Order: sequence, then C-alpha cells, then structure tokens
Amino acid sequence: MCIEMYALIIDIITLIIDIIILVVLFLSVSLLYWQIWKEHKWNRCKAAQDINFQISQGDLFELRKKLNEYAKDFYSEETYGTVISTLEDKEKTDLNHILRTYLSYLEGVALGIKQKIYEDKIMFDYLGSALPEICRWSMPFIEDKRIKAKDKTIYIEITKLAEKWNKRNKEHQNT
Repeated sequence: MCIEMYALIIDIITLIIDIIILVVLFLSVSLLYWQIWKEHKWNRCKAAQDINFQISQGDLFELRKKLNEYAKDFYSEETYGTVISTLEDKEKTDLNHILRTYLSYLEGVALGIKQKIYEDKIMFDYLGSALPEICRWSMPFIEDKRIKAKDKTIYIEITKLAEKWNKRNKEHQNT
C-alpha cells in the first residue's frame, strides 16, 4: 500500500510539472507571437513613413511638380480629359509619360496597403485627400488605358483605394 501511495504522489507531481511546462510553453509562444506582431506593425509604420518621405521629397515629388504644370488644380472640375485636349502633341506625350509613371507608383502604394506592407492609417493621414482627387482627375486616362489594353484591372488597386478613402473622407466630414 505504501508503494502505491508513493507511485500516486510521483504521478501527481509529474502531472503538475507537465502542466507547468505546458503553461510556460504557452506563455513563451504567446509572447513570441506578440513580439513578432509588434515588430511587423512597426515595420509597416516605418515603411509607410519611408514611402511618405519619398512622396514628399523624393522622385515622386519631382513627378508631382511636373504633373502640376499640366494639372493646375486636382480639386476642381478639371480632369485629364479637359487638359489633354488643349495640349500640343509633344506636351501630350510628356503628360502621358508623367501621369503613367505617377499612377504606376501610386498603384504600387495601393497594392502595398492592400497587402499590409504599408500601414493604411498612416498612408491615409498623408494621402487621404490627394490620392482620391488624383485618381478622379486621371480617370479618363485610366479608362483609356483599360479600353486600349482590354483589361479592366489596369490601375485597379488605386481606384479601389480612392473609393475606400473617399468614403472615409465623407465619414470624417460628417462627424
């Protein structure tokens, strides 16, 4: 009877140790997951800040300045369609090249937001009003590219993001 009692006590102690090991393991895995998630979030925020810096002072800034020579006011009723009809052939070629490069860059940004490479909130704070207006202004250009290529997905991410951010802008205006 005494041996059975010792065996039972050893089994209980082993069970308690196993439970403690499982709890420690669970807590370690949880902590590791939390650290990875925080690191990922920080990387997304950092990437968003880097891209915003490039937009405000890098190559994209220079493209935007060139685009502004043709698009006097993205926030007016003016569009690519109204501007392009007033230009000479050389100017049309220049504008098309600038706009294609600019939109392709913004398409990459929109795709990065969709894939959670860039933090949406940070990008919205920086581009929330400009991107939808640039997309609206450029829509005749975008539609022309889609028709010529017979591909409705050309610049699809930037147009989806512009719609999403337009809704968010309207919600902010109503509050």
